[in-house]
Amino acid sequence: MFGGISHNAIVENLILDNVKIVNSQKNGEVGAIAGNVSYESVVRNCEVRSGTVKSKNAGGVVGTVNLSGKVYNCVNMAEVNGTNAGGIFYSLALSVNYTDSLVYGCFNYGKVQGTRNCGGIGAELNLNTILKNCVNYGDVVCGSTVGGIIGYTYGNASITSCANYGSLTDSIGGRIGGILGSCSSSNDVITIMYCSSVGLWSGFTSGTNYIYGGTANGLISGCYVKAILESSVGSGALVMYKYAYGTAEDFNKGFRFVSGMNNNLPMQVDLFEYAKQIPIQSDVLLTGLAGFQLVG
Repeated sequence: MFGGISHNAIVENLILDNVKIVNSQKNGEVGAIAGNVSYESVVRNCEVRSGTVKSKNAGGVVGTVNLSGKVYNCVNMAEVNGTNAGGIFYSLALSVNYTDSLVYGCFNYGKVQGTRNCGGIGAELNLNTILKNCVNYGDVVCGSTVGGIIGYTYGNASITSCANYGSLTDSIGGRIGGILGSCSSSNDVITIMYCSSVGLWSGFTSGTNYIYGGTANGLISGCYVKAILESSVGSGALVMYKYAYGTAEDFNKGFRFVSGMNNNLPMQVDLFEYAKQIPIQSDVLLTGLAGFQLVG
């Protein structure tokens, strides 16, 4: 709809149906509503109800959000296809000398397909950005790095109160994370709080650690993953439950999980009791934990 939205512009209450957007440029960034949202501009309460969005760097609603751009309460139902692809955005990008860029309260229902970095909400997440309260229901199929919420991060990054319910497939046996696929460096500090992922996984390597598929320093707290493992684990489908609580000292040392696989069957855990254990932050609406909505 727009190539770019910038300098305090506002686009709101816009509905697109049966979109067909194809960008053949080598480095194009494409979204059904806008290719770029920047300089404190806002896209809010917009819906992409059906169709396809295709580009090397593709997002269902917007391409890149940077320089204090903000995207609120948007929904995508179109199929997204690209080298790097995200259900809501391609990239939530670095904002040097600006307040944080933000994506908040968005929902994706469209299938996401790509060959490199793919996520149910976004393909890539960068420094000085905020991602909160987003939910993905679309299946994500990619050839390298797959995340239920975000495919790949550059630098320190934070994901809070997000949930994935789509199936996750890596077509060449790369990395899958229920929330985040991987990151650019083991020195990056990744924070994932109050997030959940439930769905079928297939095609991943043994290096997958369920919540986060890479190796970095960071904090994981109040997260839940239920992965139905369809391949790379022997014959038949297995169900793996993982719970992370408190503070993980280091991603390289592993997370403190309170449940795991027991004779190929999930251990029984009362999710309501688990939910009570989570320290709720008063300024956060928790939409993600195993389908529950927690308001603190």
